[in-house]
Amino acid sequence: LMLAKGSSTPTNILAQIAQTDDQLVQGAIVSNTNTPLSTITQLAASKFPRVREAVVSAPGIPLDILLLLAKDDEGRVRAAVAAHPATLIGTLMEMQSDEYFDVRRNLIRNPNTPTSVLEKLATDKYSIIKSEARSALGKRQMQNQQVHGTQ
Repeated sequence: LMLAKGSSTPTNILAQIAQTDDQLVQGAIVSNTNTPLSTITQLAASKFPRVREAVVSAPGIPLDILLLLAKDDEGRVRAAVAAHPATLIGTLMEMQSDEYFDVRRNLIRNPNTPTSVLEKLATDKYSIIKSEARSALGKRQMQNQQVHGTQ
């Protein structure tokens, strides 16, 4: 674990120890700023959901990895993708019907989520989702009015 966290651990060593079957080590490798992006993207296939979730937040994560993780079996991983600012609009739109509560909630919080998705979420079966989506729609409407100078 110390090697995985170490800021002076050589990148080839980080790549080697990434192959371990230890969730804590894999998570530390994803969090280590010296870990090469190629090693982090390999960890997108980790058997541990927390590691895959951490991969979503890694700086510079490629769009193809976000697309892959948007279809992950674990809701927490999909929720991280829904919150990511680089997730493509088409992917955000596909996620609007996700059964996992936090995916829909994170879509509302993502400023890149299309208004049409917020409008759909404003009719969600859960009142908190409805309420947050309506609030987000109201904020967007106010921002648009300020930008366009209308009242």
